[in-house]
Amino acid sequence: MATTYPAKWLNFDQTEIELDGNINYTGAASAIPATINQVSSSGTITSGTLPNTGAWVSTTAKVNPVARDITVNVEVTSDGTNNAGTCAIAISPDNSTFTTIGTVSVPAAVNNLGVVVEVVPVSLPNGWYIKLTFTATRITVAASIYY
Repeated sequence: MATTYPAKWLNFDQTEIELDGNINYTGAASAIPATINQVSSSGTITSGTLPNTGAWVSTTAKVNPVARDITVNVEVTSDGTNNAGTCAIAISPDNSTFTTIGTVSVPAAVNNLGVVVEVVPVSLPNGWYIKLTFTATRITVAASIYY
């Protein structure tokens, strides 16, 4: 089965396109997800709304739900009161050893002005886990859209 993928070859500095064309994959169709589509959503989502991770529970990890690398858009919302809130974002290859890659922090004075919403894109490799630890009474996290 032949499949064609658009491709651009850039110069060393990645500032100019040296060649613009297509890559023709002629291997078995069953091998495509493990090779070309693993690191890109290109060709995997072709229509409709993007999927989401479902509801979040603080300190409960979720595994990458598909067999490729994805970007998870974590939407953190404060409660609009005069209290501080945080949401630590951690990832792990084994659901045991997590590394915090960032923390969304909403100071009390800023939260007092109204609800604050921040969207943080997180790259999540195939088979890895993401865990959010948030101040449950001050912060909520929407079901995160991924692609």
